[in-house]
Amino acid sequence: MKKDEYDFVIVGAGSAGCVVAEALSRDPAVSVLLLEAGPIDRNIMIHIPAGVYRAFRDKRINWNYVSEPEAGLNGRRIPTPRGRVVGGSSSINSMVYMRGHPDDFNRWERDHGLAGWGFADCLPYFKAAESYDQGADDWRGSTGLLKVTRTDHPDPLYDAFLEAGAQAGQGSSSDLNGKYPEGVARYDATKSHNRRCSAATAFLTPALGRTNFKLQTGANVENLETHGHRVEGVTFQFGGKRQAVKAKREVILCGGAINSPQLLMLSGIGPSEHLRDCGIRVVVDLPGVGQNLRDHTKIKLQFACRKPLAFHRIGNPLVKAVAGMQWALTGRGIATSNIWEAGGLIRSNEQVTHPNLQY
Repeated sequence: MKKDEYDFVIVGAGSAGCVVAEALSRDPAVSVLLLEAGPIDRNIMIHIPAGVYRAFRDKRINWNYVSEPEAGLNGRRIPTPRGRVVGGSSSINSMVYMRGHPDDFNRWERDHGLAGWGFADCLPYFKAAESYDQGADDWRGSTGLLKVTRTDHPDPLYDAFLEAGAQAGQGSSSDLNGKYPEGVARYDATKSHNRRCSAATAFLTPALGRTNFKLQTGANVENLETHGHRVEGVTFQFGGKRQAVKAKREVILCGGAINSPQLLMLSGIGPSEHLRDCGIRVVVDLPGVGQNLRDHTKIKLQFACRKPLAFHRIGNPLVKAVAGMQWALTGRGIATSNIWEAGGLIRSNEQVTHPNLQY
């Protein structure tokens, strides 16, 4: 086993891990190691906005999890994609930048005791993280590392959707992340110069040149090394060999909602009865680990279009090749679209106090 030592060891180079790694490594007095099971984000389909379908379906950069049979969904097993690449799920998602409605944050604080998670508490961090191409105001930031762009690809279907929302009385918003986040609108996207701006692009790029920071891809973390109730390091597989690394200060789990609790339980931290059933030695009985995950329901409605539009031709290999070359040479054309460019926050009925559905 190769032994090594860093001040901070971060597990997972996804949306959280990239941000934490960049922030910690600003201090030249500390050493930071970032471990990622997947590869570096060189796949061109990650960076072409319209390549999102190809990136999403690429089994080399997606964990491709599937749920256990869901009793509430007639026993079906539900696909649960997670990014397995530098940038994590921010490298394979649809790039829609949506903070959520402020009243949801306030409800968490008011009704569920999450002090410090009200929208007024979180807003400064949202603003500090982003650089919005429409400029800064009381709700938006313009100096952060994450580039956010208002979508503007022309398509009659977007215009028809926005008009229909207004006609239906659902209203319209000039900015769903701004002062009045209700109604239909053009979405914001995590794009910069018509390329995906993932957490890796935004946050790791500044960090990679620092001598006190190391990114190790292809490192599949298997276990947290504990001494008593303190995690002091990790063991991982790399290049077919088992290696270990020690953290002088902290091990930080950024594996996401699925992989972080999985790693905790594999390391003996979790519900004791479940761990014993799996033959895992209990280090800390922590019943909440691996519990209470709630993913949002997604319902897809599809309609036939009465008129042929430019997007319908994108399946033609020649048209696709031309679109790719146009993107590469000029940074323009249909390949610059992240596809999901319009949406909305609406109320499902008149009794709810704020929007509870997202288009």
